[in-house]
Amino acid sequence: MLTVYNVANNKKKNTAAGIAKRAAANARRVIEKSKNLSKNKAVRRVVDDLLVNPGSLVSVPGMSMASSVYKQIKVASRSRSAKPQGVVVSPCLKQWYTCLTDPFSASAAGACIPTGGNHASARNFGYLRFDVTIGTGGIGLLAIMPTACANNPSIIYSGSGYLGTFAAPGPLAISTIALSAGLNTLTTSNNRYSYGQLTTPNLINPLVNSRLVGGGLRVQYTGKAINLGGLMYMYTSPVHAPAEVDPVDSLPMGPGDLSGYQECIIKPITREPQEFTLAPQRETELEYNDGSSTFKHVYPWSVTNQVNTYVCTPAGASGPIAAPSTLIYFTGTATETIHVEYGMHVEATGPATEGQRLPADSDPVGVDNMMAAISNATINIASSKGGFPEALRKAYSNVEKHRKMTTRL
Repeated sequence: MLTVYNVANNKKKNTAAGIAKRAAANARRVIEKSKNLSKNKAVRRVVDDLLVNPGSLVSVPGMSMASSVYKQIKVASRSRSAKPQGVVVSPCLKQWYTCLTDPFSASAAGACIPTGGNHASARNFGYLRFDVTIGTGGIGLLAIMPTACANNPSIIYSGSGYLGTFAAPGPLAISTIALSAGLNTLTTSNNRYSYGQLTTPNLINPLVNSRLVGGGLRVQYTGKAINLGGLMYMYTSPVHAPAEVDPVDSLPMGPGDLSGYQECIIKPITREPQEFTLAPQRETELEYNDGSSTFKHVYPWSVTNQVNTYVCTPAGASGPIAAPSTLIYFTGTATETIHVEYGMHVEATGPATEGQRLPADSDPVGVDNMMAAISNATINIASSKGGFPEALRKAYSNVEKHRKMTTRL
């Protein structure tokens, strides 16, 4: 009776369903055991070769079916563990993104804007390191007028004698030739080109025609630990209009005024370096200068059709200082310092760039997407845990997704 039972049971096991069931069980058992061998790639490759290639063990009953099941399980496992693919862009656009989100990195060197005539261009990175000091009224000031010029100011900053207060910061200049008390200027002397090269022999065809690619700031507290505290109020005009005066009444804007703008970024002052991005905001800033004015050549990010378009022309300056498009106030204890690093990537064409130019890139659709993303990221940065880089990456992804969407009229 026992013999009859074993024969019947064996016949049942040798049916197609039985073999398939055993094959699936064996395949799962092998995968579970292979987890313990995950560090041994050689062993794992041997196991895969044996099970994925049914011809290697063709004489083993049910091997062909086991191999098929094993392949299905491997494919399913890979699809579950695969990471979602991020946004894919052209190499030139990726470098521009790096320039905007990590301007001080080596990967950003040589960045360009892949649109706007697509001329071969010379590229350089101008940078400054300096200390802003909190003035007697408990605030410090940093005003930025980005430029490709090496001998005209790009920075106005406060020293210990700055008299501005939270409620009454005062004007940047007391006359057309002098800054207010306690304010100083800095030129980006490691830029390649002079004021004269940017403006002569004439504005239509100067020796150097420039545009600003993008850059940023790195800010950290360097004062006494006992006095650590306060906030940073950073505001960049969304159209690069003068940032230091109220557009309605033309009065100086203090920290409280700036905080009423959606684009104002408010952060606590810390010893940890914090980075902020400076980027093109208007379509015309993607082009090289058009010869409309001296301001346009020397300060491409300064709107020229507004009141208060320049601050003053102090002693030593080659020409007028344009009104800043970015303004930062620091609140804190008088005489304490905040260390600042400023950098700006520049593109230039013209006779004076001979022998320095690199080939141009072209990605006008990507640039259009990036400009929309910059606008969105500037507004949404306050809600982004990853700061501007993460806000820009997310905004670009959303812009690209919406561009591909279609609907009926």
